[in-house]
Amino acid sequence: MGTQQITQFLLESGYDQAVQVQVNKIIEDSHLAYRGERNMSEESNALVDTDTLFKALPTTPILFASKFITQNKYDIRKLANKIIDEQKPLMDNDTYFYTKLAKEKYLKWARVNLTMWENVLEALEDSDINEMLKSAKDLGVL
Repeated sequence: MGTQQITQFLLESGYDQAVQVQVNKIIEDSHLAYRGERNMSEESNALVDTDTLFKALPTTPILFASKFITQNKYDIRKLANKIIDEQKPLMDNDTYFYTKLAKEKYLKWARVNLTMWENVLEALEDSDINEMLKSAKDLGVL
């Protein structure tokens, strides 16, 4: 079914049959089941890597939170509150993801991520944690 949809989108966008076949081959070759078993194109390799990165979304807070904080002039508390305020109602109302597929695949990660940010807020209420963060800031670590 996926191949048919992709072919239809490409056809509607004006791509000829040769491009349709090439794009479908790139996508088919990039399937994780074929990793290391096929001589794949650079395009397929890039798609495999992108797919792998996407599946590693729990790394997002580790990789991007500090950049978001810096770019938006937030502190960790403000970011944690923003995430909780925006995402908790979606989780509570079962509207975090709309599709069954996304719910099945990613809801666990979404719950863990939300719990982590709730724990951040809880930790920021602890005087020892605040003292440690102040010391780290004074030393230039943060």
